[in-house]
Amino acid sequence: MFFSIFQAILLAIIVMLFLSVVIHRSKYMADYIVHLIRFEHFVHYREGTLSPVSEARLRIVKRKILVLDMDETLIYAKRYRPSRCGDMSGFPYVPWDFSFTIESHTGTFYVYKRPHLDYFLQKVSEWFYICVYTASTEIYANAILDYLESEQRYFCTRLYRGNCIDVLGVRGKFVGVVSMDLQNVILVDNSAMECGLNPNNSIRIKDFVGDPYDFELQNLLPFLDCLRFTHDVRTILKMNTNFPNVLNVLLQLSNPFRNVQRN
Repeated sequence: MFFSIFQAILLAIIVMLFLSVVIHRSKYMADYIVHLIRFEHFVHYREGTLSPVSEARLRIVKRKILVLDMDETLIYAKRYRPSRCGDMSGFPYVPWDFSFTIESHTGTFYVYKRPHLDYFLQKVSEWFYICVYTASTEIYANAILDYLESEQRYFCTRLYRGNCIDVLGVRGKFVGVVSMDLQNVILVDNSAMECGLNPNNSIRIKDFVGDPYDFELQNLLPFLDCLRFTHDVRTILKMNTNFPNVLNVLLQLSNPFRNVQRN
């Protein structure tokens, strides 16, 4: 009797171990299948030598300014506070690239670089003046940006929360802070509101929250490569109507006579 109970317990343990292995493998198999499906939408960017006509065109037009958002555009950062989190179950299942602490903040920040970020920054820094414009605090942002520039300098300018503009109670990023020459400024941001505040200068990118199979930066390169040849980027970017002009909406909402009916 004792032997049969022992056999049943042992069999149950073996079955549980087998199921855990199957579930674990199935998770990564599912991720791999998703990766293969997404690969169909991957843009293969090929570098090449510019023709004499293209080189002449670049000498005519101004060098553009590329304004990049930081959080969930270039990187994903998550703070771990043992007293609140307990474990790291809500974190991406891939290893983080960088971690740091801030004296005035509790916990540790874990940073995940967006896939292909290094190559992306290397290429766009050859084509544009690069500015990082983030709504984060300076001490937090600099810790991350210093890490990204640990081997090579990419960013000509860094703008932080203090450089955001308050419009009717909404703090937003306006590319006019970077340069008033708006025909030569491009904003890449994951926020629809920020893009809506700069509707003629924006490219909205998908949120990055740690996905290791993300190709958004790589896919963006051919389009950015084309924009550097334009005389006015707004002639192209204004055709994107996926987000409203947030500034106009705010002005309409603030109008005290918007509900007054005219006779």
